[in-house]
Amino acid sequence: MRISDIWHTIQGAGKYLACPRADDAVAWERMQKCARCPSLTVRRIPIVGGAGVYCGEALENRLKDPAPTCGCLVGAVDKHALRRIEERHGAPDEVRAAARGAMLPGGKVTCAGEVCPQGKW
Repeated sequence: MRISDIWHTIQGAGKYLACPRADDAVAWERMQKCARCPSLTVRRIPIVGGAGVYCGEALENRLKDPAPTCGCLVGAVDKHALRRIEERHGAPDEVRAAARGAMLPGGKVTCAGEVCPQGKW
């Protein structure tokens, strides 16, 4: 992880901690829409043992692409669920697919007033 990635992560965490909260049902609905999006990426976070789930490539703003992505955290997979997924599924693509079904809402989807860059929510 680059120093700039760490700084962006800290900024994002601050934003998500301070934002007005979306209703839990809204956050879950948004996360489920994200889980079905082909732009979603899963990135292992070794320091916590789990994975972050992002809109596109983590921390990369690609709002001008044909299928725009913001790089924001939209969910997470806890370390225990990730370990079980990795034990059952060996190939990285299978792990990513299974992680989509195990993710919990986080980051952008939990903030009222945030929007999907593709207009899905």
